[in-house]
Amino acid sequence: MDLTAGGTVLIILGMLFIAIGLLVELLSASRSGEVHGAAVVFIGPIPLVFATDRRSAFLALMAGLAVVVVWLLISILSTAR
Repeated sequence: MDLTAGGTVLIILGMLFIAIGLLVELLSASRSGEVHGAAVVFIGPIPLVFATDRRSAFLALMAGLAVVVVWLLISILSTAR
């Protein structure tokens, strides 16, 4: 898989995760009346996490670290050829 295809797959997966997360939050907020949120901003390879509670921060940090690991694997595998 070349970098263009890999990047396209990651973008599509990111959009899918955003859509699924939005639907889950909308459904859970309508029942409990409570909304939790988090955001991950990347500065280079370093994820910065902003969240409303510890659980959201932890989940966002794990997602951010997973993105970093995938990025590193794609970088290593693309330069190994």
